[in-house]
Amino acid sequence: MNLRSSQSRFAKRGFVFSLIAGLWFAPVGASEAIQVEVVESPAGANSRWPRLDVSADQVVRLSWVQELESGNHALRFSSWIAEGFQDARTVASGDRWFVNWADFPSVVGGAGDTLAAHWLEKMGEDTYAYGIRVACSSDGGERWSEPFWLHRDETPAEHGFATLVATEQGFAAVWLDGRDMPSGGDMSLRATTFDVTGKRSDEVILDTRTCECCATDAVSIGGNLVTIYRDRGDDERRDIALAWTDKGRWSQPIDLHRDAWITPG
Repeated sequence: MNLRSSQSRFAKRGFVFSLIAGLWFAPVGASEAIQVEVVESPAGANSRWPRLDVSADQVVRLSWVQELESGNHALRFSSWIAEGFQDARTVASGDRWFVNWADFPSVVGGAGDTLAAHWLEKMGEDTYAYGIRVACSSDGGERWSEPFWLHRDETPAEHGFATLVATEQGFAAVWLDGRDMPSGGDMSLRATTFDVTGKRSDEVILDTRTCECCATDAVSIGGNLVTIYRDRGDDERRDIALAWTDKGRWSQPIDLHRDAWITPG
């Protein structure tokens, strides 16, 4: 089976299923106002792993990874303005990127014309020795800052599955951090904040033992942050957990629901 074509078929089926579900559960009479329109993607050939972001001012941005003729990769994005996507812009490119179908970059819109973007870059020769690079823009993506590491640690170990979120002061981020794994420790969940100049706050450890390869997610609600991720119990239970901030302080994680899913499943 061709993996890429298989993924494409599954993606199309997933979209159709989501569309049918949305129409099925829409309020009575709402279907009369629903119109489906095919929109041409601004991503070129050899582009993968799209991600959508909607900023507070309701600007939709599509980002993706573009494979270049040189064999390098680039993070590109396009904003939906008025009646369509604008010309694509490049955030960054490189030949030391870690490119993976499960853990991939993003572009997030903040206040005004501020943007933050992240991608993954190798930190060593081991397969999963990579870290999270971040760049910011204050002019809607015309120019980007010098990249910086999201995490202060530069151990050649896995740092990934980051989620960036716009806040009133700038941006916040959560990620999985494997700095302790080379010495026999566990994957942890950490958080930080940063502004458009790249100034970072101190890191906060939200959970000292998490699943090593599951995506994180986060959202800003009423000035507070909520993050969701897959936890890892001492008995290898891998339930979904969440943590949140209250007046700037992170809560202790709690289980969203006790699924009692234990690997290997």
